Amino acid sequence: MCHRTFNDLTGTSISRLHKKDSFIEYFKCLSKGLSLRQSAKEVGISLQTSFDWRHKILKAFKDVGCAKLEGIIEGDETFFLYSEKGNKQLEGRKPR
Repeated sequence: MCHRTFNDLTGTSISRLHKKDSFIEYFKCLSKGLSLRQSAKEVGISLQTSFDWRHKILKAFKDVGCAKLEGIIEGDETFFLYSEKGNKQLEGRKPR
C-alpha cells in the first residue's frame, strides 16, 4: 500500500495549484495574447507565478499532443555581452 490519495486533478497541470479560480482567468489572458506582465497584473498574481502558469499550460498542450503552432508567431533578438571576467590574458582590449 502506498498511502497516497488521488482525486480528479491528480496528474494534471492544475493538481497542486492554490488559486484555481485565477488560473481560469489567466488562461483567458493567455488566449488573448497578453504578455506575462499584463496577464499577471490583470489576474492579480506575481510575475513569477505568471511565468510558471504559462509553462504549466504549454506543458499541458504538449502532453495532449498540440505540437503545431498556428497564427502569427513573433520573435526578437537578444544580445548578451561577452564576458572576459577572470581572464588574465585579455587580447585586443584593455580591462575595464
